[in-house]
Amino acid sequence: MSEKLDGMRMIWTGMEMFTRNGYSLKFPSYFIEGWPTTYLDGELWISRGTFNKVLTSVRKRSPDPNAWKIIKYMVFDAPFL
Repeated sequence: MSEKLDGMRMIWTGMEMFTRNGYSLKFPSYFIEGWPTTYLDGELWISRGTFNKVLTSVRKRSPDPNAWKIIKYMVFDAPFL
C-alpha cells in the first residue's frame, strides 16, 4: 500500500508525455534524461498540498525550466518492463 499522491496523472510513452485525456505536455529536455524508452504511468508531483502549483507549472505553452526543477515524476506502473 502507498500514499495517494495529489499530483497530475501523466503517461510517458517512451518519447512523449500525455495527460489521461490525451493532451501532449511540453517539458524541458533535462527533465527526462535517463528515462526508459518504454511506457510508464504516474503523476507529476511536488509535495503535499501543491497540486495547483504543479498544474500552473506544467500547463504553460513554453515550459519554465526553473519551475520544472522541483517537479518529480512518481511512477506507479511500468507494465512493459
